[in-house]
Amino acid sequence: MENIMKSMESDVSSSSSSSAEYSKIHVFHNFSKEMLKEMFEVMRSEEASMQKERLETSTLPFAAIPTSIVQIIFHICEKLQQPMETRYLAVELYDRFVSNLFLAVAESIWPDMKVSLFDSEKWRTVSARLGEQSLLRVATCVALASKFVSHDRKTSMKSIQQFLCNCGHPFSLKSIIASEMRIYKFLNYKLHFPSRQTHAQLLIEMVFLPETIDKKLLQRLSYKVIDVTYLYHQEIFHKLFFYATGCWERTEDERRKFVGTELNNIYIAAAIVFTAFTFAYPTQSAISDQLATNLDLITEIPSNDIISLSKIITMVVLQH
Repeated sequence: MENIMKSMESDVSSSSSSSAEYSKIHVFHNFSKEMLKEMFEVMRSEEASMQKERLETSTLPFAAIPTSIVQIIFHICEKLQQPMETRYLAVELYDRFVSNLFLAVAESIWPDMKVSLFDSEKWRTVSARLGEQSLLRVATCVALASKFVSHDRKTSMKSIQQFLCNCGHPFSLKSIIASEMRIYKFLNYKLHFPSRQTHAQLLIEMVFLPETIDKKLLQRLSYKVIDVTYLYHQEIFHKLFFYATGCWERTEDERRKFVGTELNNIYIAAAIVFTAFTFAYPTQSAISDQLATNLDLITEIPSNDIISLSKIITMVVLQH
């Protein structure tokens, strides 16, 4: 993939964002403050509901989604000319699907044993059963996401079939449709999840910033940072755990206690906005301090926590 830092520097030096990938970048621009606040509270409620559901079902975030899988999803979306929103929703769909699938398959293999997503040996056994269908499931999640994000630009089953065939996996249209129905079922027919991208866009519009700050630039850079938080989710939160506890190795119980933080897309979005600002305006420390305070007031997440996660995200950007 393109070097992340160079990509960000290119956006900072550019004064326009005509690319189709940023087609929804100003979606909240003309909304009143009251409406933005109301929308944020609705999304906060949805976010809490999703967190509760995942904690109850033990479908922990990105437990089975390494960077390589996220890269494949991003690659498919680029090949099929999908907007940025599609790639993020596709990652969320696949993450939830594969977690639910693992638990279901594991239960059928070991019916008398409680199986954890952290059990690497059992995960390898289940993965072997999935085999070449993994790419089919990934591509199907992209197709489903495209339908939800933009009906006009949705990816057809024929396009998915052609892509899979080009990759050496000649699935029939019947198999692809069956895959779509299987994913629908495992997700309990829920395709809408509050995303980091939506939260970040909304926060940029809600937060008070001086007129000298270009919010359009922050929106563009936020997409770059969002990519990083999906690509390197495990690395970022492993580092955050170390920062918070001083311990590098995590037990399963420690991971479970920390999962509420990992699942908090509002927290991640606030850190994304702060990170985008520090890349866009590295010398504006007084404004960045005020931004952290304003994000704290809106999200009710301590500014120090937002800054801590932002520092780790920045570290990962510089490393990759």
